[in-house]
Amino acid sequence: MLENLFPPSIAKGLEQLEDIVVRSCGLEFLVAQDAKPEEQPSIVGFEFPRLISLTLSRLPKLRGCYPGRHSVEWPMLRNVVVFHCDSLEIFRSKNESSKETFRNSQLEDTIDGQQPLISIEKVVPNLKKMAVNGKDIIKLCHDQSRPDLFHKIEILHLLCFFQDQSILFPFTFLKRIPNLKTLRVALSDFKELFPFQELDEGCTLTLQKLRSLTLESLGNFECIWNGDSTLHNILENLQHLELRKCSSLIKLAPFTISLRNLKSLEVSECRRLMNLLIFPIAKSLVHLQRMRIINCESMEEIVANEEDEKGIVAHEIVFERLKFLKLHSLPRLTSFCTGSNFVFNFLALERVIVTQCPMMTTFSPGVIRAPLLKAIFGTKEMDKPRWYDDLNTTIEMLFKETVNEKEDRKNKGVQEDETEEATTKEENDKKRGGDERVEKSETKVTTKEEEKGEEGAMKKVEVGMWAEENGADEDGKEEGEGKVEETEKKKRGRKVGRRYSSR
Repeated sequence: MLENLFPPSIAKGLEQLEDIVVRSCGLEFLVAQDAKPEEQPSIVGFEFPRLISLTLSRLPKLRGCYPGRHSVEWPMLRNVVVFHCDSLEIFRSKNESSKETFRNSQLEDTIDGQQPLISIEKVVPNLKKMAVNGKDIIKLCHDQSRPDLFHKIEILHLLCFFQDQSILFPFTFLKRIPNLKTLRVALSDFKELFPFQELDEGCTLTLQKLRSLTLESLGNFECIWNGDSTLHNILENLQHLELRKCSSLIKLAPFTISLRNLKSLEVSECRRLMNLLIFPIAKSLVHLQRMRIINCESMEEIVANEEDEKGIVAHEIVFERLKFLKLHSLPRLTSFCTGSNFVFNFLALERVIVTQCPMMTTFSPGVIRAPLLKAIFGTKEMDKPRWYDDLNTTIEMLFKETVNEKEDRKNKGVQEDETEEATTKEENDKKRGGDERVEKSETKVTTKEEEKGEEGAMKKVEVGMWAEENGADEDGKEEGEGKVEETEKKKRGRKVGRRYSSR
């Protein structure tokens, strides 16, 4: 079992090291205890002069950098990703360190590896990316050592906020990060992200600068925004929005919010979501380029059908820049929009993928214009893309093909049963044995997938974080056919740079 990364002699000579990545092992310290500690100075010093990125995840035994009293310098550190390291104290301010030193001066032993990994005053002001657990964010929230402490942070990942810590999103912390561009919130108990009653001018200004927002594995999360409609433009500069595994989410927002600069919208595994967009929000998506809706078992339509109280009024929605649309594994989806009074203009749409949507009989009963669209991609079993004059007709024909395929499989199954009855008992026994082995194999695969639990969720979050860092949100997730994990392996093989990595 790996307990440390380096012996002290090597750790003191890593002048070119730029990147440390350690995941899922029994690591206790980054640097091992010296073989002859009695010959070492009272405080051992380490310096990583070129280290830019430090990633430590799922290391439950990790306690610190070094087992004894030490100092560590990383003047070039810009990216810190540390989560699920429950025995590790990441941050400590100068005031806390002074108190700790006084307490330990009364004892014979050293701090015994419990020194913080990072000095708040020395490192945090230079960080551009930070991903940490809820308990560490709470500590940072209480630190008021300098007003510009977080002014360089552009990417923030908040993970593992649970009820024993706080069920309220630390929104007031956001106003201390005026240059925040990317926010990811995952594996937490928040019900609401931005409580309208508590937002002040500082928080609002920060949110208006956001470019990317990802919400993942939030089991109690109900809505992004549930406040005053006068602040409908609070996220109007957002360019990428991703919602994944938000099992309590019923609607994106209860009223109009402007997403007029949104370019990419991805929603997956939100099992209670019945529709995604109300008319005013859909109408604001004039810059949207990609939309992917996947594995939402209750989704019945993408754009909600809302009739005007005075009667049916034509609603026209123009997607000027939408080029790619994917609808996958939506068992209750009947159409993109069920309203016959909706007019959709897809002026740039070139690629549509519709798979495992067995109830989708038509795209929309209203008027549809998609002048550039010439094919729809369906199941992998299809020998080629389909196109029958227009979008609605093609969806209708795909639905008929699906029905016919089911009938064929059913009839084939009946024929196989009749043939099986005519075979000998020995052949039947062999076939049953083979079927049982296949069934057991399939059950094992299904069970493994279903029982990933928290470990699986953590891995998915890591994959999403990697994809975000490497720009794979657009290209690395190409139509879901190329796994991010596979892309990661390929890119790692090609990556140029000095890196120390351990898994």
